[in-house]
Amino acid sequence: MTRKLAKSRTPARIEQALVDSGMDSGASMGPGRALQPWKGYSQRPRSTDYPVGVNISTQSRGSWGRTSFSTINAIIDSYDIARACINHVIDELRSMEPMFLPLDGFKGDTETAVAAARAALAFPDRELPYDAWLSKWLENVLRYDAAPLYYRRNLNGDIIGLEVVDGTTIAPYVDENGRRPKPPAPAFSQIIHGQVWNWFTSDDIEYAPFRPQTNSPYGLAPIEAMLLNANTDLRFQWHFLQMFTEGSVPAGFIELPPDVTSPDQVAEWQDYWDATVLGDQAKLHQLLAVPNGTKIAETRPKAFDKTFPEYLASRTAMAFSVVPQDLGIVQDVNRANGETQTDIQFRVNTLPKVRYVEGALSRYIARLGLPIKISLDTGRDKEDRLQEAQAWEIYIRNGLASPDEGRSELLGLPTDNQNPLQRFVFTERGGPIPLSAIQAVSGATDAESFSPLVGAELPHHPFTPVEGVTPQKPPSGLPLAVKAFPADNQAALVAAETPVAKEQAAFSRFVKARAKAGRWRDFQFSETPEQEAHRLNAAARAAIRKAAGETVAAGLAVRAEDTGRVLMLQRSFDEGDPAGGKWEFPGGHLEDGEIALQAAQREWCEETGLPLPEGTFSSGWTSGLYTCYMLSIPFEGELDLNVQRPADPDGDGAEELAWWEPRLLVGNPAIRAELAAVAKQVRDVLTPSLLKSAWEDHPVRRVEDELVAAHADPIRSALAGTLNAEQAHTLAAGYLARRK
Repeated sequence: MTRKLAKSRTPARIEQALVDSGMDSGASMGPGRALQPWKGYSQRPRSTDYPVGVNISTQSRGSWGRTSFSTINAIIDSYDIARACINHVIDELRSMEPMFLPLDGFKGDTETAVAAARAALAFPDRELPYDAWLSKWLENVLRYDAAPLYYRRNLNGDIIGLEVVDGTTIAPYVDENGRRPKPPAPAFSQIIHGQVWNWFTSDDIEYAPFRPQTNSPYGLAPIEAMLLNANTDLRFQWHFLQMFTEGSVPAGFIELPPDVTSPDQVAEWQDYWDATVLGDQAKLHQLLAVPNGTKIAETRPKAFDKTFPEYLASRTAMAFSVVPQDLGIVQDVNRANGETQTDIQFRVNTLPKVRYVEGALSRYIARLGLPIKISLDTGRDKEDRLQEAQAWEIYIRNGLASPDEGRSELLGLPTDNQNPLQRFVFTERGGPIPLSAIQAVSGATDAESFSPLVGAELPHHPFTPVEGVTPQKPPSGLPLAVKAFPADNQAALVAAETPVAKEQAAFSRFVKARAKAGRWRDFQFSETPEQEAHRLNAAARAAIRKAAGETVAAGLAVRAEDTGRVLMLQRSFDEGDPAGGKWEFPGGHLEDGEIALQAAQREWCEETGLPLPEGTFSSGWTSGLYTCYMLSIPFEGELDLNVQRPADPDGDGAEELAWWEPRLLVGNPAIRAELAAVAKQVRDVLTPSLLKSAWEDHPVRRVEDELVAAHADPIRSALAGTLNAEQAHTLAAGYLARRK
């Protein structure tokens, strides 16, 4: 398809606006008619006025009119102050340990995710440990402000490493609008010995300058902003060096007596002087006889004036955002406002670099599919942490947040989703008062003013602080009926004189009796709403089965043989359920008298709204007291996912149904936490390929990826066809051996 750049006529509304503004050609003494846009109207603006043909140059930085990498490199290699600044910044950032915190808004269990993130950063490129890797990367940042990071992938396309690439070899491309091309168009090339070595997309390489510029895709290297100052300082140091060596600077000048006037006499005197002192250091310290009237003027200073070199060095340190005192350049420091000045220096000089490193590391961890962000421990935020902790204490005491949220946000530690700690309001006399207890005596509330609704009837019994109240439906989706009505609270419930309260008090006694007997039968509710009654019976039944070590819940994974994908459902979005909105396999609690397989089939039909398809049942996997079975069907098309789903008796419901590839379960933050904990085991059960785990989990090796990929498809085809299991394993072992 050929793009035409034909000019378009000026739209009538714009033409009239030009006339109204006096910008048309007929205006008397007007500013003149604006030049018509070259490509017509309503065009996207260019981000920069790039040089024509810049993408075809192998000297890309020079093509943009920027200082070449070779010049920057030569200056830094020769300039001791620049080298000291780079070392100082690198060592400062290396001293800050990375901390692993849950992403903002993520409420699930992060213990496994934190462990995975720690493992990923222990050796980011699978070769160098973290601190050495960081030093290597920051060298690129501080030398050239060109620090590309390459996302290395395995044959399955998963990211397995973050490699530092020499920034001088990577040339960014620009599209027609001066912006970075989108995949699959190449966004970068690597120039090796003046030739294009390879192309990379923006999915392959992260290229984020610390100081991006509007007139080129390259960042502003610190030394690039101080080239004149660096050149002056280098020349001064060279001049200073020559004063102490056999350079061009003489030790001094001798003013000869008046009678020595001719050039021959001056030369004769010079020869005499050189012959007297040259080569004999001892004579330099002896008294010499000279004619009357001879005067000696030394050119080398007896005292060193450090003001000028300090000035030059301070300017270079400024370019690297380093305080000269930290390098020992300037000794005199005004201590009057030391604490304030130190805080300003940290926020202006160090904190931006800390945020830059945190951003790069957090983006890498996010690409691994982990809900974790990286924060560097600067060692300077103890006061901030104290203030934050005090603020959180206020939030928790006033019911704005729960202690579990404070534990996760402040300390980055996991919480027990099976036993969440409820929000409460703390009073000196009443202690912690759960919000549910407050709501129970508050009556109806006006939605706009949050005050008591006008005319609403308020409860007539006084409030008594209740201890030990738990949510009706915890994050696991299972109501905790056993804990919902403690024995100490039964009298208060009976005193309320409501049929529901009396019935639930009787249910609490019934639960205790069934727990003591170790056997369960459903309690027959008559006053409690049906859905709540179902939840209470299910929770109590699960608690007793759990105490006996029996299977509590069961699920069913339906797998289509034509695609290898499995059917999953998304839980309803429930603010009180941390698993709300997460994806899982249909399933639920065993009913009274059911076996696990029966419960799995029943729950699958209830939650999907579909009849159970015909297929082959097989054992799946077991995790704790949960068992999931697998049902293989020939084709995905056998199931109509657009069917209207009925209300789930548990009240959970499902947002969506979708077919998933098993490999996407591993490290996916959209998966329910309990399933994510065994995702690799589940993936291997659902994926019949004999070689898949070997390819994915094999250590990274420096091989030709194109060659590996070329062998992969024939092996998969062979495994799916004529080879039996033993032959396939033999072929796999030989293939992996050749990769070594």
